[in-house]
Amino acid sequence: MPMPEAWWALSWERCDHRVTITAADTFELELVDGEMSGRHLAQGQVIEMDGLRATVLELGEESPHRVEFRFDRPLDDPSLVFLAWREGALRRVELPAVEESLLLGR
Repeated sequence: MPMPEAWWALSWERCDHRVTITAADTFELELVDGEMSGRHLAQGQVIEMDGLRATVLELGEESPHRVEFRFDRPLDDPSLVFLAWREGALRRVELPAVEESLLLGR
């Protein structure tokens, strides 16, 4: 099988996640009852990667709680595939429309 050009793990945390689509190329990822690993990150900090820009929008007690992810192409571009851990395996996730949210349970 062909390998992806690139991949990013946006969160490894074992809690519910809310994905809110804010623009055609952007979504916010909020950990409902948790925080992402990354105590060294500050609110407002931007991390630039090839094809993706992440901005810490809100901190919890020690680490990011809500992060914006902006891609270099629309989220519905066929070259992007979004996966979540469901029923013991990584499964494809269909993202909602702009201004809608999706709750991903643990």
